Amino acid sequence: EDRKTALHRAATTGNVETTAALLKGGADPMAEDICRWTPLHYACQDGHLTVAKTLLDAKASVQKENPSCLTPLALATMENQAKIAELLVSRGADPSLRGKGQQSPLMMARADPQKYHDILSLFELGFVK
Repeated sequence: EDRKTALHRAATTGNVETTAALLKGGADPMAEDICRWTPLHYACQDGHLTVAKTLLDAKASVQKENPSCLTPLALATMENQAKIAELLVSRGADPSLRGKGQQSPLMMARADPQKYHDILSLFELGFVK
């Protein structure tokens, strides 16, 4: 069993209405599946901006690491999801935060500035101290 909740599934598919209804009904935005991913990890990796915002409004953590030490911002950066990266940083995600043995999102973006141009610009033009 994968221990994915209905909220995990809604976040993975980008279903905003179901995400909102589940949260209103008491679903835990910090619930972990068997891989210790929260719904926010999936929403950020899969590019579901409105779902990510809905989860953040319900107090999902922007700094929660999965077992691979990847935060939602690291996943958004890896998948080149600039709008989600902007949302996460505006909610307190730290682009310079490194997971154990991992590059920070800022380091990832700097390693391939052509691929991550929009995210790197976001990080360097005002969000990174």
